[in-house]
Amino acid sequence: MNLTDNKTEQNIISQQSQIDKMTSQYQNNAVSPRKGEDAKQTRFRANRLFSSGTAWYFSTRDGKERGPFMSKENAQKAIEDYLKEVSF
Repeated sequence: MNLTDNKTEQNIISQQSQIDKMTSQYQNNAVSPRKGEDAKQTRFRANRLFSSGTAWYFSTRDGKERGPFMSKENAQKAIEDYLKEVSF
């Protein structure tokens, strides 16, 4: 094996590692269906947390925005509270 072959092999290994990482992230974003959703379809949850200026907000599944919150942590806590409210 020459130097060029070795670098090519290292590049292939590096690319495969990146593909494995992306695949893992993709699978980790898939979630189980909510009540009333088709279980045969893979679902993904979007990050609904965002900021505008110094205030933080989150958007609900039905497109409404909640906030403002003084910190990202407060907005995350509000999301948790909101999900407890709407979960049956």
